[in-house]
Amino acid sequence: MSKEESSKTKTTMSDEDQGIEAPPLLKKEDTAPITLPDTDIKKGLTQAQVDAAREKWGWNEIETPSTPLYILFLRQFTGFMSIIILIAAVVAAAVEDWEDMVVILVMLLVNGTHHNES
Repeated sequence: MSKEESSKTKTTMSDEDQGIEAPPLLKKEDTAPITLPDTDIKKGLTQAQVDAAREKWGWNEIETPSTPLYILFLRQFTGFMSIIILIAAVVAAAVEDWEDMVVILVMLLVNGTHHNES
């Protein structure tokens, strides 16, 4: 059988045909638009319909996880430059240059208090 013939005989199988079940949020029947009975396109929903929809599906919100401040502070010291500066402070301590070590660590801590959204 040539490549051309084999490509013609190949058929694609859906996930359901292969016995693979889609995750609950991705099922085809869930992708249809939500329609509520007795809804007037010009007037909108009544408060009772809104309350019923919120009871069934919840608020139309995406929850954003909040990161504790100490984690945000510690993340400031995971960058390449912060690690190099920390190594410089260790070297300054190793040669007993305490003034430079303190200055370097203070600079590192002050830089760590600057929160950078990325």
